[in-house]
Amino acid sequence: MLFAGAFDQLTGWNPHNYYLYHEPKADRWHYLPWDLDVGFADNAFGRVPVIAGWNAAWPIPGGSPRPLIERIVDNPRLLVRYRCLADRILEDHFHPKVLLPRIDALYGQVKDDLADDPFPHRRATNPEDRDFNTIVASIKNFVRRRYKTARSQLDDPGNRPRIVRNPPRRPPQPGKPSKDAPTELRVIGKTASKITLKWKDNANGEAGHVLQRADGENGPQFRNHIGRPGRESSLAEDTGVVAGRTYRYRVYAVHPTPDGYRGTGLSNVITVRVPDE
Repeated sequence: MLFAGAFDQLTGWNPHNYYLYHEPKADRWHYLPWDLDVGFADNAFGRVPVIAGWNAAWPIPGGSPRPLIERIVDNPRLLVRYRCLADRILEDHFHPKVLLPRIDALYGQVKDDLADDPFPHRRATNPEDRDFNTIVASIKNFVRRRYKTARSQLDDPGNRPRIVRNPPRRPPQPGKPSKDAPTELRVIGKTASKITLKWKDNANGEAGHVLQRADGENGPQFRNHIGRPGRESSLAEDTGVVAGRTYRYRVYAVHPTPDGYRGTGLSNVITVRVPDE
């Protein structure tokens, strides 16, 4: 993943989206990553410099602290073992002679079906992509360049790079009024134990929506209440209500960025009284 530039991983800017599994019989730990949809791209979002910034010989691209990796780098014996494994992976699995034919084969399996798949008009990760052919060409170009730089780095590791810490991330917050803000927030179901809300999704390429809630008809401020991941999400169920209470709701969409989620403008506000029974 350090080679591929999967920045939403332990080896990337955001040390999350993975499991550590201890296998009792072998007494071994296994690293199980997930959420690998952003990879094989340099300068994703215009701000993730994999080729220029991620040294294959020093697996510490910066960001938040990650003691597991830093202990490997701090231990000379473990660092030598890491570089031997990295060298083997680079040559056996990431070499262009190995990886480019695999990319072509995988693309060939889905190319005909992609003709019926609408290409999104807005690409949040790499706006320069124009169609699926340019995406594949970009991936292959990344592999060639990444192999060349990683080979050079492993051959001559040099001095340990300085770790650049990112400031703590804030929870998602709504942005200024915008055209891609949700609209038509309304109640479509109401019982004493659950309020079901729906809205119109006007965003493209979003990671999801955040429903905010405030108590009473006025007064307390809104707080993030329910996250709805996924593009085109437009429904939420609030099961944390109290019978007879009144709540206010509003919603906004969020887009992923290297610095965290960026919120769109807010929807309309609705006031809902929960039935007594």
